[in-house]
Amino acid sequence: MHVVHYTHSIDCAVCTVFRRSKMTHCRDLLSIPSLRNLQLLGGKKGLSRPMNWVYFILSQPFGNWVNYGDLIFYNPAGRDTSEDMLLSAIQEAELCGLAGLIFLLDPNLLPQLPDSVALEADRLAFPVFSLSITENINNISRDIITYIVQSNLQEKRGTSFWKKLLFEEASAEDPNLLTQAYINGINPRQSYCLYLFQFCNLPDYFKLPVQQRQVADPAALLSGFYSKIRFFLSGELTNYWLVEHQESCAVILPVSPSGPTTQSTQLFLSIVQKLEKQYPGARIRVAKGSLIFTLEQAPRSYIEAQRAIYIENLYPEELPYIDYSKLGFQRLLYEISDVELLRRYVEDTIGSLLLYDLQNHTDYYLTLLTYYRQMRNLTQTAQILNYHRNSMILRMQKIEEITGLDLSDHNHFYNIYVALEIYEYLKKLENET
Repeated sequence: MHVVHYTHSIDCAVCTVFRRSKMTHCRDLLSIPSLRNLQLLGGKKGLSRPMNWVYFILSQPFGNWVNYGDLIFYNPAGRDTSEDMLLSAIQEAELCGLAGLIFLLDPNLLPQLPDSVALEADRLAFPVFSLSITENINNISRDIITYIVQSNLQEKRGTSFWKKLLFEEASAEDPNLLTQAYINGINPRQSYCLYLFQFCNLPDYFKLPVQQRQVADPAALLSGFYSKIRFFLSGELTNYWLVEHQESCAVILPVSPSGPTTQSTQLFLSIVQKLEKQYPGARIRVAKGSLIFTLEQAPRSYIEAQRAIYIENLYPEELPYIDYSKLGFQRLLYEISDVELLRRYVEDTIGSLLLYDLQNHTDYYLTLLTYYRQMRNLTQTAQILNYHRNSMILRMQKIEEITGLDLSDHNHFYNIYVALEIYEYLKKLENET
């Protein structure tokens, strides 16, 4: 394997020419002057793939030498240039999540590529280009890197602004906040939405065999985790900021005042599913905080997204996507800091039932909880608990006798429901501590 990693100094004059968007995509190659002879063979639908760096590769396999979002110049001339080998190079590049693949054509050894290369690129929606080996590849790679670095500088300014706003308490109260936003390319009059991706079981994940988790270093894993999120987002969104922080990263994107669309929800849910496929055994979640109408509200939205993931972790349901505004009663529970107050409410409502179970080794509490979780459907509750329906009726009557509550009364219904949810919440809290 021969890999050349181009690291040229940056020419400020060239940076000025290429200063455009805050993120570099594969389509930007077509606008760089020194690449005027670059030919797009296929994969036009994948031109929105993000481009992070440039490599020059001479042979396969190259999966261990590149990262998500890398662009590679590939020169197979003088080696195996069969049609099958060329197609396998495209397939491997797409599987590795690369930005694109530039085949370097040699007039003597590889003068042209078969038509199947373009067809495969179109099938995979993966950009494949061709360029003559006689071009000045050093200058071209320098120009691409210059473009990427300048774009990254613009992105980093915006990301640094959001990071400071989210994690430094005084930032939201800075009288120069609006000015700083404008300077860093943030429109303070725009509405924003904050999503939080979190690798929820990172410590447990590293207890898995190395073969399953693929990497031995948590820092390397998180770096790849962030890169994959960026890659998946860049194929769908053109304007967003990604703020990395410990085992999570916040994604902030501008939205209309009415909030994000259903398509946005589906996008973030699909990214979680893709990430869990990339990391078998990982538990990854994404949560959405409240809409940000003024920049001062950003820290609150971040905290809400954190709370949403924490609350989801307390309950057995698998919810890869959690919207804080839709958490309902659980959201209120988290806001109550007086745990003793919650315990007293449970004691006053269903305390007698819990005591009866404890003293008599019965499970009437489980019966009551299941009954409410099944929307008070007696038949479904009986099926789940493996009781005859008549036995269920007798058990419900016994619960009413023990608690002194009428399960058919609306007022009692709400009191019992609240007590059950609080008790389940308290049990989870105790397990956490």
